[in-house]
This record gives sequence, C-alpha cells and structure tokens, in this order.
Amino acid sequence: MFPLFISSSRSINEYEKICRVGEGAYGIVYKAKDKTSGSICAIKRILASETHDYGFPLSSLREISILKRLNHINIINVIEILNGVALDQIFMSIEYCDYDLGTLIDHIDCPFDFSEIKCLMKQIFGGIAYLHDQNIIHRDLKLSNILISPSGLLKIGDFGLARYYEDGDNNLTPGVVTLWYRAPEILFGSKSYSKAIDLWAVGCIFGELLCHKPFMPGRSELEQLDLIVDTIGSFLTRDIKYFSKFPNFSHYKCPKNLENRVPEIVYHSTDESINLLNSLLVYIPHNRITAKDALAHKYFFELPRDPSEFPKYPSLIETISSSSSSRQINISDQSNEVLNQKNKSNISDTDPKNLKNSKTRKKTRLNSQKLLKKKENNYDYEFDLSFLANKRYKEVRTKSGLK
Repeated sequence: MFPLFISSSRSINEYEKICRVGEGAYGIVYKAKDKTSGSICAIKRILASETHDYGFPLSSLREISILKRLNHINIINVIEILNGVALDQIFMSIEYCDYDLGTLIDHIDCPFDFSEIKCLMKQIFGGIAYLHDQNIIHRDLKLSNILISPSGLLKIGDFGLARYYEDGDNNLTPGVVTLWYRAPEILFGSKSYSKAIDLWAVGCIFGELLCHKPFMPGRSELEQLDLIVDTIGSFLTRDIKYFSKFPNFSHYKCPKNLENRVPEIVYHSTDESINLLNSLLVYIPHNRITAKDALAHKYFFELPRDPSEFPKYPSLIETISSSSSSRQINISDQSNEVLNQKNKSNISDTDPKNLKNSKTRKKTRLNSQKLLKKKENNYDYEFDLSFLANKRYKEVRTKSGLK
C-alpha cells in the first residue's frame, strides 16, 4: 500500500550537510548539497519506530507515497529517497526553499500589499485544487507549511498528515490541523470531515496575510471556538442542527446574537477579498467555497502579480537560517485577542499592540530554539557519520587557526 521507492536509492553520503533549517513532524530538516551535481536541497530523515507495524510511522509512509505521485508547480517536489548506513536510516531529498511564509511575516516590517497577497492566494488555491482533484487532503495547512522558492514560487509543503480521501470516510483521525487553522467540525470532534477542512485553513491563512498577524490565535479548543464565533458570528439554527451530531458540541455554549465581524477586522481590504474570506470561513463544510471555485472568484479578476515579480529578501536568508525557521506554535504563549488592523501604513514595531505580539513570537522562537537544539545534539550523529566527522574536522582546523 505504501511503497518506499528505495530499491535504487543513492546513499546519504553523496550529500554534504550545510546547516539545520527546521523540524518536520518526524525529524530535523537540513539544508544539504549534492556532491555530484552541486545542487542545493533539503534533507529530511524519516525516523523508524518499533511501535509501528510498518517499521516507520504511518504518516511518513503516506508522505512519501503521496509526494512521489504529485506533480504540480505549487507542491513541494521530492527529488529522491536516500539510504543511510543502517537499514532503518531513510531520508527524503526535497527541493529547497529559502523560507516559509510564517517566518517571512515575522521578519519583514511592512505587510504584503494587495497584489502580493493575491499572487500568493492564487498559487495556494492552485495547489489545493490540484490536491483535491487527486482526492488528497493536506490536513495541516498553515503559514509555516507554505514555502517560497528562490524563484519566488509558492510551494505547499509538509505532507506528514496528508492522506487519500474518499467520500463517506467516517473513521478519520480527529484533532488534525494546527489549532489556529482548525475548522469547527474538527474542534467538535468530527471523524467524518472532508476536504473542506483545508479550505477553512486557507481562510485563516488569507486572514493572516490581510492582517499581518495571526487571525484567530486561540490557546485552547474552547478559546478557539470563542474566537471563531466572535469573528464570523453566532451559530444559526442550521449550524446548530449540523454540529449537534458531533461529540464535543454539547460541551460548548455558543454566545448568541453576535454578528459577522470580518469586514470590521479587515476593513482596509476590498469588498471582493472580504467576500472570498467569508466564503471560506463558513460553519457548514459543504457550504464552503471549493479551491477550484475560489480561483474563479471576482477577487482574481484583477490579475495578481506574476510569481517572478514577487519580492525577494536575500538579506533575510542568513537571519532566518540562524533563527528558528519552523515557527512552532506554543499554545501557552499565544495571544488570546483578535486585534483589528487600524491601517496598513500604521503597522510598525513601535505600535504597542504589535510590540506585544512581537514579544510573544520572540519568546515562542526562543523556546523552539532550545527544544530543537536538544534534539539536534542527539540527532547529528544519527543523520550521517560523515557529516559529524566533517564537522569535527572543521572545528579542529578552526581551533588550530587554519581555514
């Protein structure tokens, strides 16, 4: 069911590790160089586990199986599967991207303008439409899983939670998707969700791009529901009837008579962008706009920028690579407010509201760095003995004053 595609794999020793760039669901991701071609790529190790029937986590096997079958300009490309020294050492060589959207937003001072956001959203919808046509749901769409290639193209990455989907599946894994991007049916414990959960997540991404900060940053499932209701309004009778079949619905007391505040929150946006956002953030899943229909929305009538015109940030690459690039969400450190954007031109580091958000993200990044550093110390040796030997060799030369 999940072929590993390793019968003719090359060795990991044919790559030279450059640096660590982040962390995937089941291992640390490194930037590496192909010793033969000189090309740069990302290397992700698939960690074996004795607790899984297949020898590897099911999600990793799914990720390989799915990515090897996909071919789309806005989907991250797997170059090859690599073998390590031991039998349980399997690596994925993936096309390298300089940064993800989450890290990029954390480092740039000025928000994206409307044409840049439109450029990004068109590519996101294009990638999701392709996935859904292949009957695949991503189940973990968020800004940190949206990558930007050196050429300015957007790439959807991290398929660790992705799976094939068939209508009528009623025993799916509950609690998928990162909390800030989690659809109401998931929060209420549904095991029979659909591709529409990806569209809800895209709506949260769209809102975050428009606001230049997390759109609905809940710290718990109950708070996330409160933020959703406060943003798009109270449940209508039809919504209550739909959600009442899910196990967690009875534990939630929905506030009544709250209106949709999306136009107020992103009031600096156009009417069509607000309409598209509201079409994504709909309570009942089958009423949400599909990715294919979204591409035909009036919002895109004015052509977005071509990806080749998307701004480059070469000065940020070194800064980002030296900090945490995984943009981990630490629930205890998240802000529990959905603050209104006053004016696009007023966003600056001197705004007290943004200073609070900046401090929260800085604390989150520091916590993430400490955690990743611990994992890296235990991981370098497992990644490749030749990498570690090369690292020690360079350290000895440095201490000796050699270059």
